[in-house]
Amino acid sequence: MRIEFLTQDDPLYILPFFDEFLRNYSSEFEVLQISCCPTMGKRSRLQLLRELAALYGIGGFTDCSARLQNRGSWASCPGAAVPVSFYSLEQLAASL
Repeated sequence: MRIEFLTQDDPLYILPFFDEFLRNYSSEFEVLQISCCPTMGKRSRLQLLRELAALYGIGGFTDCSARLQNRGSWASCPGAAVPVSFYSLEQLAASL
């Protein structure tokens, strides 16, 4: 099957998905292209901060933000998968 992805370059959710998918299933599918939109749309940073704080709560948001800065322990953020060794989807795709 030939597939094309339209996604965003999000290190918290999207990058772990593609890491898993490309490592384990790329032989079953022909990935034609992976196109990336701006992360979290065209929201202003202030609007994005408000939405993330509403989603995770102030404590969860600050904890998750601190873990993302450390990158080594970000998998414990709510909903995150196992950590990957790439910082962008472009780096991951280029490594395969």
